Amino acid sequence: MIRLDYKLDVFKLYNLLIDFKPQLLESSYMVKDTGDYSILCFKPKYSISYLDGKTSVNYGDRVEIIKEPPLKVLDEYIKKSKELNTGLIFDGGFVGYLSYDFGEEIMGIKGKNNSPIKIPSIYFEYFEDYIVVDNRNNLTYVVTDDEEIINRIKTTDYVETIDDIDINLKSNFEFEEYCRAVEGVREYIRCGDVYQVNISQQFYGRGKLNPIHIYSKFRRANYGPYNALIRVEDKYILSTSPEQFLRKRGDTITTRPIKGTVKKVEDKEENESLKRELYESEKCRSELLMIIDLERNDLSKICIPGTVKVESLFDVEEYSTVNHLVSTIQGKLLKNVGFKEIIEAMFPGGSITGAPKLRSMEVINEIEKVNRGIYTGCIGYISNNGNMDFNIAIRTAVMDKENIIYNVGGGIVWDSNPQDEYEETLHKGRAIYNSLVKGGKR
Repeated sequence: MIRLDYKLDVFKLYNLLIDFKPQLLESSYMVKDTGDYSILCFKPKYSISYLDGKTSVNYGDRVEIIKEPPLKVLDEYIKKSKELNTGLIFDGGFVGYLSYDFGEEIMGIKGKNNSPIKIPSIYFEYFEDYIVVDNRNNLTYVVTDDEEIINRIKTTDYVETIDDIDINLKSNFEFEEYCRAVEGVREYIRCGDVYQVNISQQFYGRGKLNPIHIYSKFRRANYGPYNALIRVEDKYILSTSPEQFLRKRGDTITTRPIKGTVKKVEDKEENESLKRELYESEKCRSELLMIIDLERNDLSKICIPGTVKVESLFDVEEYSTVNHLVSTIQGKLLKNVGFKEIIEAMFPGGSITGAPKLRSMEVINEIEKVNRGIYTGCIGYISNNGNMDFNIAIRTAVMDKENIIYNVGGGIVWDSNPQDEYEETLHKGRAIYNSLVKGGKR
């Protein structure tokens, strides 16, 4: 392991090591105790994927189809991987994602299969070569025996170029349709089926697309603690998420649901006023309290009784284009709880389904026109030392060579105003939209 007493730009490193099949988990904005580390992995040993009901392990020279449930397979590979004993937050391990569609499968919901871009429901690659950038202490750690890579990092410079991008984006919901969808959720609430449901609209664009250049624009416009650039064969996932799904350190597990959003403005006094308005909003507080109860219940399935606690209740946090209302919930895990048990108890995150979880997901499935794919799933890592860190995959796009899609949504409660809810989705997606549309200021 090489330690450098300065911080390298992981995105530049990604470009320098592009022919070594890198995967990037980038933190470009520190909020509270998130965003401290960026991780760049390269030279994957193998991949595990779950697509069309089949679990496969790809070793490069051969592919094995395994007739076991995907979480069981992943758990077995996690348990047999050995620590590298680097002492770093990430000690080698798995980088990848779980899609929201897999969450539907966990909950027994028959999902749609009509996304314009199809990706595996689960995809992870295993790495023992990687770079960790400590953003808080301005340090870089390089873990590899590959001299070519070490020399490339030391001697090669990368000059970033930003191409003009202009894509015609179209939503799969017209304004009136989205308003009717909000009213449909309110009717379910009136009938007592649900308390809150998260619904979304999907934007679709087509053109000649370069994922590296598009991510470069995304990360400038929507910097955050949980960005990611994940390659899945010939497709890419570009995430600029502010939200933590779960973090595991030792036997402590943490989740930080977001509920409540107002736009961020450049005028500091006006922005502080907006933040106070968000903090005092009874609607946003009630939304968040519902999700806190749901998350506490999920954590109680895998934690020692009496250890699940709300560490902070209503934090107003400032991000690149919006301000959010956030809570932090923690618990101490029961002995021998593995990744499989954690995901079965908690996934998908309650902040992006609604409450109660199962019924709200059924309503989402009924109202939304296409399957969500990665949107509101989770992206992150499972380290050989037991650490885990995953985002909620919001502010996240999926693309191939000619198509790009991304969803934006929000939580609907009884006193939701349809027009306000529609406008909130546009605020959340503004940075992505402006990065893709020339002169776009939606």
